[in-house]
Amino acid sequence: SVHLAQGHRSRARAVSMPLSRASSAGKRERARAYNKALPLTIRCLTWNVGNAKPVAAELAHALPDGLDEDIIVVGTQENSYKAGKGGRKRAVAQEKRAVAQESPEPTEKAGSAYSAYEPAPTPGSPHSSVGDTEEREEESAAAVGGGGKGHAEWEEMLARRLGRGYVPVRHVRLWEMRLSVYVKASQRANVTKVHVASAATGGPGGMLGNKGGLVVRLRLGATSLAFVSCHLAAHSHMLSRRNHNCSELLRETASALGPRHLTAAAQFDHVFWLGDLNYRTDLNAAAAAAGEEAPFPTDEEHHGQVLRLVEQGDWGALLGADQLAASRAAGEAFVGFEEGPIAFAPTFKVERSSELVYQQKRIPSYCDRVLWKSAAGLRGAVSQTSLAALPRVSTSDHKPVVATFSLTPSEALRGTMQEVRSGGSRGSRGSSRKSSLFGNVSSSFAAGSASF
Repeated sequence: SVHLAQGHRSRARAVSMPLSRASSAGKRERARAYNKALPLTIRCLTWNVGNAKPVAAELAHALPDGLDEDIIVVGTQENSYKAGKGGRKRAVAQEKRAVAQESPEPTEKAGSAYSAYEPAPTPGSPHSSVGDTEEREEESAAAVGGGGKGHAEWEEMLARRLGRGYVPVRHVRLWEMRLSVYVKASQRANVTKVHVASAATGGPGGMLGNKGGLVVRLRLGATSLAFVSCHLAAHSHMLSRRNHNCSELLRETASALGPRHLTAAAQFDHVFWLGDLNYRTDLNAAAAAAGEEAPFPTDEEHHGQVLRLVEQGDWGALLGADQLAASRAAGEAFVGFEEGPIAFAPTFKVERSSELVYQQKRIPSYCDRVLWKSAAGLRGAVSQTSLAALPRVSTSDHKPVVATFSLTPSEALRGTMQEVRSGGSRGSRGSSRKSSLFGNVSSSFAAGSASF
């Protein structure tokens, strides 16, 4: 895992981790065999854990029995279990309550790959992180600051939940943020070109890792993918800071992931972005954009109206006042990204219970999001098959969000990609690809613009 010490500016770095020592010919053979199996499937989970120990029984809501996706991506924020100040007592009470509300934990059923009491996987076991052992040791030695018991517990919880059918590609962490990417054990040999990066954007000058993001890039068969998990600036009035956080994250991690002039949002076939983006519901801003006076002069009135919309199930009205939707429409953030239709209640800020009860001190908002972006010529290759919040999860003031996708591998679209990339004269092919297919850093970060 990668960890950046408190008070130090994030320095994104590449860690090349070939997942197979076979010959190039052997890799090409596996890639050809892989690309005949369509489609590629992905499950993304984002969850602000709220610095309370997650309950293994509740993780089954997000990662149920019988998972069959090729790639599992789990991004968490505020994932640091603290035993002090009543934290342990609260965690124990939450676990008892969750177990009482649920059927027996699926991982304890007879015949499962892991029982709840089985020891954690050890290096070299079928469930240990893939890649070269020396590279993993060098990465660990380069990490500054202790990982802590909570990191290992979380990764062990994921391992038990997923079972031996999945192997971790990489775990990355920055302060209380975690990003774990798994692939099916049967796909292990098809994964290559794994790189990781992280960037801090919190505090004065963006020096602190309480906010920021993590990136894992990989190639599965002929398809290049990047997964970004982040925790952006909080509070409704910090909209411009959130947009800037995204740009900063991409800029900081660009050189670690590939060509310096291309960011994670531009250089891969597909990028999936998840996390506690912290964009808020703002009915007053939506009214102002429509040329109307602010209808809710006090926070109490604003909160009350949002609650009424939640009770009515008027997701369209809520999303019409969503800061992220407004920023995207204005070209200020997540330009070119897509998001599936949201048909559930806001995921923040809720009481820590299995019911959906909002706290009075924050406007209910869709903070927890999953978006994606595809390169030109590959747009339409990704189809979102589901998007849901998990209201029964009780341990946090956020409800987790899970999205699943079906993706046509790039090898199956080679003709389409070649047609796009060969536009213009033969001599200008390279520059055409950089500008029309991907976009570059200078255009993505125009002076005075937070778009990316």
